[in-house]
Amino acid sequence: FAAPGASAAGGAWVSPPANAVLQRNGDGVADLQFALAPGAPRTEVTLSRPGQEPPMLRQSLGKGKTTGTFPKVPGGLYDLCARPLDKANAAKECRRVGVGEVFLVAGQSNAVSTDLSGKRHASQTGMVAVNDYHGDLDKVKAEEGKPVVDRLVFTGPDAAITGNVCWMRLGDLLAAQYQVPVAFINVARNATDSTCWNPASGACWPLFAKTLAQRAYRAVLWHQGESDVMMGFPQEKSFENIKSLIEASRGIAPGIPWFVAHNSLKNETPYAQQPVRQAQAALVAQGLACAGPDTDVIRDNPDWVGVADFGAAGLTRHGELWFPVVDAFLRGGACLGAFDAP
Repeated sequence: FAAPGASAAGGAWVSPPANAVLQRNGDGVADLQFALAPGAPRTEVTLSRPGQEPPMLRQSLGKGKTTGTFPKVPGGLYDLCARPLDKANAAKECRRVGVGEVFLVAGQSNAVSTDLSGKRHASQTGMVAVNDYHGDLDKVKAEEGKPVVDRLVFTGPDAAITGNVCWMRLGDLLAAQYQVPVAFINVARNATDSTCWNPASGACWPLFAKTLAQRAYRAVLWHQGESDVMMGFPQEKSFENIKSLIEASRGIAPGIPWFVAHNSLKNETPYAQQPVRQAQAALVAQGLACAGPDTDVIRDNPDWVGVADFGAAGLTRHGELWFPVVDAFLRGGACLGAFDAP
């Protein structure tokens, strides 16, 4: 992104990263802290609504001063720009930032939410930011030095992607409802059972823990279960793995809410008897997590066969199923209640 008349080179900026969304507090605001590159000249830093002049807020930093804060910024999208004051007609360097709702997503393939047809998707509101991570375990291991939280993009007609499809749909619904940007920082990994996420030895835990520690989030959205079914995990094993993950996460972010989807796999075992669903229900019953949506209903559509839950319609429906759960939480700050019977 570059504002009109701006440079997008980004040499002036250290933080926040481009396309960052800050979690707003209970008053609907957030302090926007920024940092310029060391050795910066005298600089004017401004914060504006996209395309609007004059700026809402501005600060002048003396030579060598590199940090500042815009306090209590209300929810919305903004252009954060820096312009050297010692050069006439110097170009400003800008980046898009936001204050709104931020969610950490974890789990397996349906949480990665990639359209297997290869169709690209984008936010319809332009207010949804997702990261460019697509859940491949080997790729993520090679890229763990690149913070996931610094790789957000606001998707749109010129920035459509194949992953995070359900979250873009959920984000559009939330953005339309609350008129603030919504970000999903996704560390889900394809084909992972719950042992991968157990903090004791799971390969999925380090990136999750690092990402959780780097930002403030409204909640964790968890969607996983298919691999536990395929591995034949008993209820107790799935329960202990996810319980350990939730409890360890609260050692990093005390009290962070968790939403656990009701999700398993369609096979000869009725949904009500699937051990992983029973584990998910037990987590909610014991007050460890809020009940997310029951996404197994997607697989029961008689018009969809095979991997249709990974097609455009199934992934879009997945995002829509999350909306009433998250909306109720944002409105009232509480869980909707236990899972409905299958």
